[in-house]
Amino acid sequence: MKLRICKTSSRSFSQHIVFDMLLYFMTTVHKDVTERLLRINPSLAAQARKILDINKSERHIRGGLATKDKYMHERVMREMAH
Repeated sequence: MKLRICKTSSRSFSQHIVFDMLLYFMTTVHKDVTERLLRINPSLAAQARKILDINKSERHIRGGLATKDKYMHERVMREMAH
C-alpha cells in the first residue's frame, strides 16, 4: 500500500494512513464483490450486482440530500448567531 504524505496538508500522519487504508479496502471489497465472487458463486454474484446497481442508481439522490442538509445546517447556525 502506498502512503501519501503531504507536508502542506492539515491532516496528520495517522489520518493519512487511515485514509489510504480506507481507499485500499473499499477498492478491494468492490473488486471481490464484482469480479471474484462471480468465479466463486455466480448466483450470489448476480444478487450482489442487483444491489450494487440499485445503490448506484440512488447515489445521486443521497448526495443531493446530504448537500441540502449541509446548507440547511449552515443556515440554522447563521440564524442562531444573529
